[in-house]
Amino acid sequence: MFVIFLMPLFGRWRLGHRFNVGLLFCLLAGAGLLTYLAKAEDHRNENYVAAVKQAEHDAERVRVLSKSPAGIPSSGAVTMLRNDPLTQGPNSSLRNARTLPSL
Repeated sequence: MFVIFLMPLFGRWRLGHRFNVGLLFCLLAGAGLLTYLAKAEDHRNENYVAAVKQAEHDAERVRVLSKSPAGIPSSGAVTMLRNDPLTQGPNSSLRNARTLPSL
């Protein structure tokens, strides 16, 4: 971090300028590499992929519900999703299936 503060001083000389450009390139390349590695790990994670698909489905449902005559309630879109039978239907049926006795 201290080197970054000294970069303006280094930049006064030709060699210092080259050092600054090289350091900046290394920092940007490192940030790009870390971003790539994080995205690659996310795409291999099945839980993450499923959560993203569920979030996209919920977002689309919120768009549909917000265009209804009632609009978005003052308590927010989360309340709208929690009270929506289409969104909660699959979840509640799974909850009820777990509580049913097995035959």
